[in-house]
Amino acid sequence: MNGRNRPISYRRKRQTKRTVATVLIVLGIVLALLFISFVILGNQMRKRAENTPKDEGKNPSDTLATEQPDYAAPPSVSAYPVLAETTDTTTFYSRMIAAKEKGATAISVPLTDAAGNLLYKSSVAASLGVDNNSTYHVTIGSLAEQASANQMYLSGVCVLKALEGEDDLLRSVALAQTAAIIAEAIRSGMDDVLLFAPSMKIEQIDELLRFVEQIRALAPDAVVGLALPSSVISHSDADKQIADLDSYFNYLALDVTDVGENDAAEFVDAQVHSSQNQYRFLYYGMRLLLPVGENGEEEERIVDAAKRNGVKSWQILPSVCIEKVNP
Repeated sequence: MNGRNRPISYRRKRQTKRTVATVLIVLGIVLALLFISFVILGNQMRKRAENTPKDEGKNPSDTLATEQPDYAAPPSVSAYPVLAETTDTTTFYSRMIAAKEKGATAISVPLTDAAGNLLYKSSVAASLGVDNNSTYHVTIGSLAEQASANQMYLSGVCVLKALEGEDDLLRSVALAQTAAIIAEAIRSGMDDVLLFAPSMKIEQIDELLRFVEQIRALAPDAVVGLALPSSVISHSDADKQIADLDSYFNYLALDVTDVGENDAAEFVDAQVHSSQNQYRFLYYGMRLLLPVGENGEEEERIVDAAKRNGVKSWQILPSVCIEKVNP
């Protein structure tokens, strides 16, 4: 009996050996394929890294982060200028009501004059030793309370003089102080702040963006806009510059305040009619920054010129923010 079982046992052993050999061969093939796949993938990743553009030769705004948070745009506004540089809130209130009676949904409040001097009382500015006119007793908090009680949007205009210094170290200090002062205004109830830097150089875009980051670090919910300076509009790669800036700000404003010797209303009409301006204005949902009129009649002609062209969101630049040029 045992003799008859020996061939069967031998065949079973041979089958087991063949099965083990087959498994080892298949496993070897699988490992070889995996190794080849990893080699191919590694080569592709290396080539992709080698083909990535380097930092040299970038435009100033190329250092922007590739992905920015989607900053919420503010509502459309019809903003007449109301000065805050008064010694009491009664005058501000009467000016605000007068603007509302003209159809304003917002008020354009200058936070600084053309020289960068504050036009309201700021405890942060006082603590920093920044020059602040002590005769101004009106705070942003008191203005915000009155605006809110009358369903008026409050947009502050800040002339960014801190960018104009020649020394980069002194500029950085001045910008940090200005960021803290603006953050205080926003925390006190300012609905948005429009940065006005008409003399900004294209090379200062990165500096400007770091400044905005400083504001948002202190006031995370800050709504910050930028009146596009001529250095950006006239740049050879203006569309890319504008697109990058749009990703960093809550809104952009098309500045048509540089009227020169032209009739203000006609100048605004021509600027808004420009096909290039129309495209940018509509595509980016810009606010239109209008020049201030010499009198009430001219002011209304300017506003009518904007309305005739379908402009839904506009703001008049307060005259105190415009640098006077001696003849």
